[in-house]
Amino acid sequence: IKEQFDHIVKAYNTGATQNESGEYGPNYIDVCTYTNYEDEDTLSVLFFYGLGATDIPWPDYYTYNFDLKDGSKLSFESLCNKRGIKNDEAKALIEKNLKQAHEETVNYLEKDEKEKYYNETMKNFEEAFSKDEIQYFLNSEGELQVIVKLYTAAGRGWIDQIITVK
Repeated sequence: IKEQFDHIVKAYNTGATQNESGEYGPNYIDVCTYTNYEDEDTLSVLFFYGLGATDIPWPDYYTYNFDLKDGSKLSFESLCNKRGIKNDEAKALIEKNLKQAHEETVNYLEKDEKEKYYNETMKNFEEAFSKDEIQYFLNSEGELQVIVKLYTAAGRGWIDQIITVK
């Protein structure tokens, strides 16, 4: 757990000192918070900070999931199993909810543009899922959630979206 705590501190310090162009210097953090879920054998934490000095904070998320019985990290598949969800079922639910979230985000675009952004979003998700690089956590109600990236026509292009797996 100390290793993960050190990772959180490093992430925060990087956010506080690295500006949008990647150069180091003072940055403005609008929000820095966490939420957690704990039951008899699982601890799940979502750490979040938002870089500001813009109209909205740009979020950076970090997730940590532990088995409280032995202190080990919980994989996405392990957390799914604890929630009675099979890995392939979880993937299908994420894809369905990701499509809906994407449609809501780019509803102002023409059909061809929507497809372009959707295809990039799904390509990114498939790659992250296949490499086991998806971020996941249990929210304060114990629901399994994942953080996915949506490709949009606004801002930086990519925005993080939290999706409930149900």
